Amino acid sequence: MITVMLSSCNGGERLKRTLESMTRAREPVGGCRLIAVDNCSTDDSHTIMTSYSGLLPITVLQEAVPGKNRALNRALEEAVKNASSDLFVFCDDDVLVSEDWLLGWRAVADDQPDYTAFAGLTLPHWPFGPPEWIPRLVNTTIVYATHADMHEGPCDMRCMHGTNMAVRASEFRNGCRFNPNIGPNGSATYAMGSETDLALRLEALGCECWFAERPAVYHIIRSDQLEKDWILNRGYRFGRGTGLMGEPHNMSLSLGKLSVKNRVKAFVYPWLLPLLSLEEAWKRQWQWAYDCGYEDGALERLGKPRLWLNAGRISICQSGQMARYNVPSKGLT
Repeated sequence: MITVMLSSCNGGERLKRTLESMTRAREPVGGCRLIAVDNCSTDDSHTIMTSYSGLLPITVLQEAVPGKNRALNRALEEAVKNASSDLFVFCDDDVLVSEDWLLGWRAVADDQPDYTAFAGLTLPHWPFGPPEWIPRLVNTTIVYATHADMHEGPCDMRCMHGTNMAVRASEFRNGCRFNPNIGPNGSATYAMGSETDLALRLEALGCECWFAERPAVYHIIRSDQLEKDWILNRGYRFGRGTGLMGEPHNMSLSLGKLSVKNRVKAFVYPWLLPLLSLEEAWKRQWQWAYDCGYEDGALERLGKPRLWLNAGRISICQSGQMARYNVPSKGLT
């Protein structure tokens, strides 16, 4: 049996679209069940979940402490009780699943017995045609948790996204859980890495990961997620999570050298970026957002105060090119 788990905090209409798509998913051999956790919602998410009780094999739970990983751990408490469930599938509350989603998960789990973890294909579902600069200049894998140019086969554990992933139930019955101190928690600047943290621990146990194309989902991209502010904040969160987990910096910089570079950029970039081409300015700005986050995350890991999280920002206008840059003078809020 496959057990699907998701959590939602104020998922609203997107949650409804996700559950509606699941009603069209064909049932796999061995059956399936869904555990949905309401994580401190103040909208009608809980009512939406319970309204599908006659349409889906759904169990609705509540987690009173904010945090996606806490909510998923609450779901796991329930999931491990069912001895017949051999595969745990995780998704987000803002995806549209394909009709053969569960059939695909059943097939890949049965066809690849030597693999413990599985990354399922995630594609973007744009609200409208995205601005042309986004596919050209934005790393959509990091920003929108999608997969580009990946094909069926073995893959890095970090390819697992919370939008669509699976792990054999035996790992969780042996005590594995999500880290409640990382991932979405209601804050706009949370440390990303909910699934990566789990993946790194599974990798340390000798587990291997397989990328599966057939169990595909579409990730619903909101219109506000096309805004430069949101994308840069995502860069900060990605960097913060990477530093907090102790992962290497993407340019192999030591914390000391990174700290110096961040301070130099804080002084120079407000004057330099408007003089650069769009591509070069954006590349530098994204890297700086990541760097500020990485420094904060690394400091957190060492038990030291963050430096960049609550500082202000400077707006820079560049006529004819993206019109406006939001450049952090001492970080992102």
